[in-house]
Formats: sequence, structure tokens, C-alpha cells
Amino acid sequence: PEFNPPAHGVWNIVHVGMLVPEVHQIYVCGVNCMRGVVLTAAEMGQSQRFSMVLLEEDDLVQGTVEDVTLEGVASVLEKLPKLPPAVMVFTVCTHRFLGCDLDYIYHNLERRFPTVRFLRCFMEPITQKEGLSPDQRLRKTMYDPLPGCSPREKTAAILGSDFRLDDSADLRRMLENSGWTLLEIQNYSSYADYLELGQAEVMLSTFPRGRHGAEETAKRLSRRYYDLPGSFSYEEIAQLEEKLAAELGLVRLDDEAERKSCEEALEQAKTVVGEMPI
Repeated sequence: PEFNPPAHGVWNIVHVGMLVPEVHQIYVCGVNCMRGVVLTAAEMGQSQRFSMVLLEEDDLVQGTVEDVTLEGVASVLEKLPKLPPAVMVFTVCTHRFLGCDLDYIYHNLERRFPTVRFLRCFMEPITQKEGLSPDQRLRKTMYDPLPGCSPREKTAAILGSDFRLDDSADLRRMLENSGWTLLEIQNYSSYADYLELGQAEVMLSTFPRGRHGAEETAKRLSRRYYDLPGSFSYEEIAQLEEKLAAELGLVRLDDEAERKSCEEALEQAKTVVGEMPI
């Protein structure tokens, strides 16, 4: 395609990747595909954490995509004021179509920049229809740096969500009322502190697209894992909370009071929305 609209909806892979503090994102693709992601970085005010390596038609014809990717990423890093602790390198459909040797590229990058953690990320719309989407794979990759370590007692981490869990959320209140500490990536501003997520003794997922990453991270770190997806069913919510409370020793909230509060909030929302079509 020759035109790419400047807006692709709400959150995309740039937003998600920026959740890892101090990480630098480098996208290696054609100018058309670059349009959306570079505008997202600018919209976020995070252009200083975003770089581009452009692929041109000659690179495809002459078979130099691997060299352009390797030397382009290296050139970006050499020009930064200081090396970041981690770099997300996003390769695209072109690399897959041409059968590029990504292992060769990353091996050489790791050899040349031994202090940098390189995270393999993808922007491949062609993989949206089968297997894991680029978004799902990113929500795993962003937790790959978490080190193996001894777990901290009564500490849980929510992985794979875009936003911090609201203070009024029943899950947060159940955990904190029972003396648990809840860790979330949104709470950290430094890469060193973000690694603390790996200390959680329990890994949780509440966002469907983050399920794969949370489950795989829990498996890698030998942690207990619970999938707690959002639901519009009081019965399903109660079942999930009851199971979690029984296994973690949590104090349950008053179901009747929670339902009443929910219904009151819904009625209030109706007065605000009125007859507006949704």
C-alpha cells in the first residue's frame, strides 16, 4: 500500500512497548509502515525513545535487508547519548517474506553491545489471523528480562495489562485487604526497578491479550498463575474470586454489597448517557 492513515485506533504496539521503562524501540521497515508507529511515539511525547531504520526497494532486490537491519540498529545505538538497558527491535513482514536470518542479526548485535538486552519484537500484520498476534507476542517479550529469583511472600504481579488496576477494583482490594502487595509495570519509572516484577510469587492476568505472556512468564519463573478475565456476569466473577481467595488465603469481599454498589453505579451512568446511542 502507498498510504497509511495516521490513526490506527487506540493502543498499539508502540504504546505497549513503552510501558517497559527506559527501553528504546527501533522499528526496521518501509516508510509507509513507519508512518503509524512514529506518529504514536510523537503523540506520546516519547520520540526520544523511538528510532527508525528504513528499508528501501533496493534492499529487497539486492538482498541487503539483513545488513541494513544489523548496521542500522547498530548505528542508532552508537548515536544515542547513552546506551539504554534494553532495546526492542521490531522486524516486519518483509523480513519474514525474505527469510532473513534474525538469529545472525541478534547474535551480532549482542556481541557488539554486550550491556544491552535485545528484545525480539515483531510488526507483522500477516500473522494476525493464525497463531499468536504481534501484540500477544510483545506482551510476553516485554517480561522476558525478568530474572529468576526467590519469590517474595504475599506478593502478586499483574502482567500484560495496558493500564494500572483501578483503586476501586475488587481484585486490588481483596489482595491489599489481606496483606498482599500488588506489583504492576505502570508503577515503575526505571528499568532496574521494573525487574522487581519477577519477585512476585503469584502472576495474574486480567486482560485477554496479555494471557499468553503472563502464563509463559509464570511458567519460566516457576510461579503460580491465575487467569482472571473481566466479566459481566456476577456469578462468574464470584466463582473466580472464590477460587483465588481459597488458594491464596484472601478475605472475600461482601458479594451482596459489591453487587448493590455496581447496580447503583450503572444507574448513575444511565442518567449521564441518557438516550445517546452507544
